[in-house]
Amino acid sequence: MRFACLIVVATTILAVAGLPCALAAQSQPSSTDADAAAIKHVFTDFYENFSRHDAHAAAICFAEDADFTNMGGVHSQGRKEIENRLARLFQGILKDATRTDIVRSIRFFSPEIAAVDADTTITGTKAPDGSVIPPRKGLMIVTMTKQNSHWLISTFHEAEFPEPRSQGAKASASDVPVYLPPSEADGVPMPLFLYALGEPSLFEAAKDPNVVAYRASYVVFPTGRQVAVRLVVSADGTGKITTAIDPHNLSVVERTAGSVSAADVKKFLALIEKAGFWSMSSIEQQNDKVGRKTITLDGSWWMLEGVSAGSFHYVYRPNPGPGPTTEVGRYLVDDLPKLAAPLSPNP
Repeated sequence: MRFACLIVVATTILAVAGLPCALAAQSQPSSTDADAAAIKHVFTDFYENFSRHDAHAAAICFAEDADFTNMGGVHSQGRKEIENRLARLFQGILKDATRTDIVRSIRFFSPEIAAVDADTTITGTKAPDGSVIPPRKGLMIVTMTKQNSHWLISTFHEAEFPEPRSQGAKASASDVPVYLPPSEADGVPMPLFLYALGEPSLFEAAKDPNVVAYRASYVVFPTGRQVAVRLVVSADGTGKITTAIDPHNLSVVERTAGSVSAADVKKFLALIEKAGFWSMSSIEQQNDKVGRKTITLDGSWWMLEGVSAGSFHYVYRPNPGPGPTTEVGRYLVDDLPKLAAPLSPNP
């Protein structure tokens, strides 16, 4: 009995003695919280050194074999090349530039790998003529890896949010065209690029039952090339085709216009009919091998739109393979403009 009491007392003493340690452990941040804080610190180091135009210090935030793709689609491989690239920019168009990168989300795939999204704002960028470009905003998409207990940037991509290319006052929200039915706009990024290219809304054009028009548009990553080709069919069966191209996401839009014969318009409309455009699904959700939804960040995004007899339809496909969508899009973008007779460089 006395031996049993001793056991109970000893057990109680050990439990009480261990209680402060347990409470202390509970009060300590988790390893995930500590890693998240360390990752945010790397982002702070990067944009502060960037704003000080210290290429070497900014490059230290990257892994030795890091991949870096900036807003203009220019790619650099490795920490040294990234440093050299930043140094050249700091002597040129980014001489007076500053930036902030505010982390919006962190997802850990393992204790040593994390995907990070951050909102980026760059101010003070110089245009070729020396004028200051308005603040540039975008999304910073980064893969971080933990190496020797330190978090480093392994892949770095910047996607710039396009701004309208007009010389007048900045458009208000009510002035922005509605490109897609509001209930279907989520998950389709193309309206941003159409607005940036100064393209009109075919969805709104469908309010006029006499309008017949089609448009193919695409954006290519990582270069940022944006293209929109629009065909408007006249009552006599001929057409007017216009193109808007921003070759490298540099806020410079090249525009051309041309007339298309009735025979060539008829051939295009037959291709539309053969492809079954009006019955195609607008969006096809892509899934990986285990059924999870996937989002395409590289490659190309394509959208076809059509207006006829007061109806509007669109087909959006990221990285489309060979098929009816690609055939129609390629014909409208590549073949039909070659057949057109030039009208004016500024439609």
